Amino acid sequence: MKRRGATKIVKIVGPLTVNSSMAIVSAAAAGLGLALVPAVLVEQQLRSGNLVSVLEDWECEPSALWALVPQHRQGSRAVRLLVEHLQRALR
Repeated sequence: MKRRGATKIVKIVGPLTVNSSMAIVSAAAAGLGLALVPAVLVEQQLRSGNLVSVLEDWECEPSALWALVPQHRQGSRAVRLLVEHLQRALR
């Protein structure tokens, strides 16, 4: 994590391990801990007060997200538009 040019390595240890962003959000909403997820996934919960934002002045290293498209769909306009939308939404 970074703040004001300083980097801090944070080792996360806990009893819960999941590989689903929505499961992470649900766990955080249930009071089980913090969640590091794209803001778009928690907009409604933040507005309702079900979740609150913390560590807002810290930045995390960006992570990669890959769109795997079957070869027969690579020229598809719909697929291209979806990928472009996701790129904009997740920035």
